[in-house]
Amino acid sequence: MSLHPEYQAKARAEIDRIVGPDRLPSVDDRGTNKMPYLEAVVLEAMRYMSRDPAYYTNASDFNPERFLIVDEKASSVRFNKATLDPCEYVFGFGRRICPGLDMTVQELWIAMAFVLWAFEIKKKGEENWDTDEERFTFAFTSQTKPFECEFIPRSDKVKELINSAYSAIPHVRGR
Repeated sequence: MSLHPEYQAKARAEIDRIVGPDRLPSVDDRGTNKMPYLEAVVLEAMRYMSRDPAYYTNASDFNPERFLIVDEKASSVRFNKATLDPCEYVFGFGRRICPGLDMTVQELWIAMAFVLWAFEIKKKGEENWDTDEERFTFAFTSQTKPFECEFIPRSDKVKELINSAYSAIPHVRGR
C-alpha cells in the first residue's frame, strides 16, 4: 500500500464511512454491499501472486479497480464477474482446495481493514520500485525484496483505541 497511496486513500475513505473514528473495524463491517473497495483491495493483494497477462490486463500493476464496475449514474459499485477471482486458484481447487479458504480471506480482510483504519502507510527512502525486477527476487521461489515503509497512526484517538483493545486481552491484563 505504500507504493499506491491513491488506492490506500480510497479504501480508507470507505472504511471511515462505515466504521468511523470511534471504534475498531470488525468482521460485521465486511460485505461487498458495505465496503466493495476494500473487498477489491483484498482480491488484488491475492491476485498479485499471479501476474499472468493471459488473465489480467496490465498484470504487473497493482489495481484493485480491475474487480469493480462503477455505475456513476446510479452511484453504485458492483463486482466485475469477467475478472478472474484469485480465490479460484490461490487456495488450490478440487479435492485439494484449502479448507481454510473462507477463514483466510476473512483474516486478510480484517487485517487490511484494521491497518488502513489505524495507519497511514508511507514509502520510506528514495528506492525505485516501478518494475517487477525492482520489487521481487526471481528464483525457484520468488519473494518481495526488503523495503522500508512507515506506519503512521492516524490520530491520538486511534492510539487510544488500540491501547484500550490491547489491554482488554486477558493475558495482557495481568501484566
